[in-house]
Amino acid sequence: SSVTITEPSAGAAYSPVSGTLFGPAGPVYTDVHQGVAGDCWLMAAFAEVAARDPLAIENMFTYQGTATENGATVGLYSVRFFNSAGTAEYVTVDTELPDGGQYYDRVQYYDQVDVLWVALAEKAYAEASAAGYVTTGVARSDSYSALNGPNSSGGDPSWALQAVTGNSANTYYAINPADVVANWTAGRLIVLGSSPSVDDNGIVGD
Repeated sequence: SSVTITEPSAGAAYSPVSGTLFGPAGPVYTDVHQGVAGDCWLMAAFAEVAARDPLAIENMFTYQGTATENGATVGLYSVRFFNSAGTAEYVTVDTELPDGGQYYDRVQYYDQVDVLWVALAEKAYAEASAAGYVTTGVARSDSYSALNGPNSSGGDPSWALQAVTGNSANTYYAINPADVVANWTAGRLIVLGSSPSVDDNGIVGD
């Protein structure tokens, strides 16, 4: 069948990609390769969930078959997020990506097969933000630039952790190692942010 998908506004032209949703080990944190969007908050959350609760990532996606989009055969996926009330909400994405998956999250290479889940989840998050299902710094904007936040201020990983898992998530601006250890031991998901001034020890600032 022929479909028309409303694609998020992007900084590069869309083109179809082929590949597999997950690699041979399922979703893993090393699948994440942030592109030009300033959405490390979102990418880090995807990576943390993949590392600690990969089934939550798998359960986000439902394959809907193929369709013709702009004369090309594309795969269709329903992607589930949870709104702030914990209710499941769904958006549909196709396997067309800006610059063939090389502009935003860059699809990873496994034996000449691209792994698509991160790029599709990033695209779906932009669409879910436009629908008002999930939180970004720029509400109701069907655009990858919404993931950058206002004035490129980014976003909060707690928004994404809640949207992916359905569990409540908190933001803390001061932490201590004992809290990190206690929460890690309790099985909670943790994403740490760095200050803009950090520029050593292998940590990227901001």
